[in-house]
Amino acid sequence: MSRDARRHAATPRIVAMTALAAAACAREAPTPAHAGVWPPTAPAAMAPAPLESPAASRAAADGGAPFVLGYNEAWFRSHYGSDLTQHFDEAYVAATFAGIGAAGGSVVRLWLFEGLEGITLGDHAPTIVGIDSLFLQNLAITLRHARRLKLSVYLTALDGNHAPAEAGPLRVLYGHLFRGGHGEAAAYEERVLAPLLGLLASHRDVIYGLDLINELQAPRKRGYWPDGNSGAREYVRRTAAFVRAAAPWLRVTASSGHEGGAADLAGGLFSGLGLSFYDLHAYADDGVIGGADAVCRRAAHDGVAVVLGEFGQSSRVDDDALQARVASAFVRAARSSCLQGALAWRYDAHERWWGFVRADGDARPATQAMRALAP
Repeated sequence: MSRDARRHAATPRIVAMTALAAAACAREAPTPAHAGVWPPTAPAAMAPAPLESPAASRAAADGGAPFVLGYNEAWFRSHYGSDLTQHFDEAYVAATFAGIGAAGGSVVRLWLFEGLEGITLGDHAPTIVGIDSLFLQNLAITLRHARRLKLSVYLTALDGNHAPAEAGPLRVLYGHLFRGGHGEAAAYEERVLAPLLGLLASHRDVIYGLDLINELQAPRKRGYWPDGNSGAREYVRRTAAFVRAAAPWLRVTASSGHEGGAADLAGGLFSGLGLSFYDLHAYADDGVIGGADAVCRRAAHDGVAVVLGEFGQSSRVDDDALQARVASAFVRAARSSCLQGALAWRYDAHERWWGFVRADGDARPATQAMRALAP
């Protein structure tokens, strides 16, 4: 297992799906192996020019925007695929947001359609029918609590790690969605993203941005695009174009993780796709952001900002000292580079080794390290 392999112990929920799809999805959410690196093959003409300093890189990429510190909550408690529907708990949402604010966070990253939560499916192609009204209602409640507690919300649409490697109805559905077959991509945009963007427009004051897909490398590695990088880029480009046209106010990205996340960003996998900023994920017990200098050069060349959208220890050990040391190292490294922000994985106590609070709600020492480094 590579250094940032992680997640999920919960069973994903898919609303109103076909019997075949239900059978395919009645399994645990995937724990990705996170292996495989795309060798950068960007042409020499695309190679970013060297920069004199991290400060120059940050200024070139984002115009000197202030650094932000935050946390991933992703899904609440262990309810991957059901936290905004059948297991929604408003009191827990409010308490979590209050804790994040007290722990120095100004941004919280939440996932939306992990496990295809909130997406209603039918019996005929395109199988994507729409978006669950209860999901939208609970998301609106969640955003109101964020506003009350003065948090910005960074949303992630799909989880790339949920797209399975094995054959079956779920792989077929994701394949059509990613490649545009059988009208699934258009249905997703018009019946799911469009209503979502309509809701977000009413809460734009608390929205930090939208990540189209968490860790694009997962479906690429699992062969969802026969043409590899070209197909992955086309999916991001097409979806980003839809979002920009429907919600020009909204900052959009697609996050880069797994072992080759930094190399993919630096090599231009995400360049020229209409993204507003780049999102890099990094896990290491030494708190070093591998490849950060190359990523910063690429960002400056492309004229976009970069955030460290996930960071944390690579060891699955419940060690307060390690967590605090790693959190401090990552944030300091991010602040000394071009990165515009850093979001720790993961605030919730469900994953003991990563959680910044205990199951009883007590804060771990790493929250003090984070708070001390908050802008």
